Amino acid sequence: MGKERSLLGNLFLISVVTLAFETVVFRIFAFLFGYHFVSLLLALALLGYGVAGSVGARIPFFLKENLPGALGYSLVFFFLGLCLLPLDPYGLFLRPFSLLALGGMLLFTLLPFLWHGLVQVVAFEHFPRRFS
Repeated sequence: MGKERSLLGNLFLISVVTLAFETVVFRIFAFLFGYHFVSLLLALALLGYGVAGSVGARIPFFLKENLPGALGYSLVFFFLGLCLLPLDPYGLFLRPFSLLALGGMLLFTLLPFLWHGLVQVVAFEHFPRRFS
């Protein structure tokens, strides 16, 4: 019972962090790209959860134990990418590496949703009766 509460508590906290991350990224994308690119975040979140559901069953168990830490690292990578990558959406085709920087930023945005989905897969695998 203690392990179940711990995992469900972690899942709750990670869900709150991911929701807060999504809200912050909505604001950042709206500022950087204008409001017409904000729907891109929803597409990336759904892609991350879909990839997590597809890949989650094939990951060995010993890799699944460190997923909350990987979520934290992916959040750090996102904010480092935001600070270090040169993003100018209106000059995308004028500079040679702008598309590469945009692709990196989208990958860094996708990773927290992927890790959150994998944590959900682990919770579903450990306690299937709880979620049926």
